[in-house]
Amino acid sequence: MPHSVAPQTTDPAIDQALDNHYAWLDTSAETNHKLLVFMPGHGAQPAMYQLVQKEAARLGYQVIGLMYVNGGPRLAIACEIAADPNACWEDTHLENLDGIHRNRSVVNVNVPNSIYNRLRKLLAYLAAHYPEEDWSRFLGAGRAEVVADRGRRALSGRRPSGDDRETPCRGSSGLVLIAAGRSPHRGTPVGGDARDANGSVLGAGT
Repeated sequence: MPHSVAPQTTDPAIDQALDNHYAWLDTSAETNHKLLVFMPGHGAQPAMYQLVQKEAARLGYQVIGLMYVNGGPRLAIACEIAADPNACWEDTHLENLDGIHRNRSVVNVNVPNSIYNRLRKLLAYLAAHYPEEDWSRFLGAGRAEVVADRGRRALSGRRPSGDDRETPCRGSSGLVLIAAGRSPHRGTPVGGDARDANGSVLGAGT
């Protein structure tokens, strides 16, 4: 069974997008010593993709289904009608990642509500409450920063239904931007199937 954790439990300053995070470890699987972070697409929650996360854990990953400010349908509309939609998407996703305001962003995400803070605080919570599961391996020495070793992490995310566009600013928030050089091993936006960092199918993304 996964751990289900309310975001505000990990940091009381988190006050947006409060659906539960999920954390998975399959103790019967041979570990690959990697963390897979699954970020659902616009308007979705990690609870909707538990089969994908469970299958990733069966393949040896420690898995987090991360809840974050993913906008919903109004975010898509706001950027599509902007003067520069791609710039709107980029600034919006970057603000979502680090909580630093960008002029063309259409979200209002501060540092506590950012993806980076949510992930750090969830890992610290898991390390403190379930030390036997060794979540601390994915944190820095001070348990404030996620480790910089790209080989230890992978990302997966779900595109909005029917969205097959290969653009850098759509799909799961910030996923491709992260993969392009911010921190994880690889970001994999998924359509029909979720895939691991090597491209292997993890499970149906429905």
